[in-house]
Amino acid sequence: MPNDDADFSLNRDTQWDVLPGWVKVVAVTIGLPAWFVFVGSLFLGEVGSHYSVAAFVIFAAVAALQGIFVFRVYWRMGL
Repeated sequence: MPNDDADFSLNRDTQWDVLPGWVKVVAVTIGLPAWFVFVGSLFLGEVGSHYSVAAFVIFAAVAALQGIFVFRVYWRMGL
């Protein structure tokens, strides 16, 4: 029985694979700790504190950075 995927070719790169290396480093070293701080502030009930807002803004900035590069690849028909 032939493989169904052999009938047509798809570029199977994930969104993580298309990101430049420096964006991956920023995501892991800055974005992930910021997310952990924000989620920790949720569990501690300190959502409105300055550090939780700052952590969320940092996480959102890193997520936007990733989104920009993924959108750039989609725009160029790379995925």
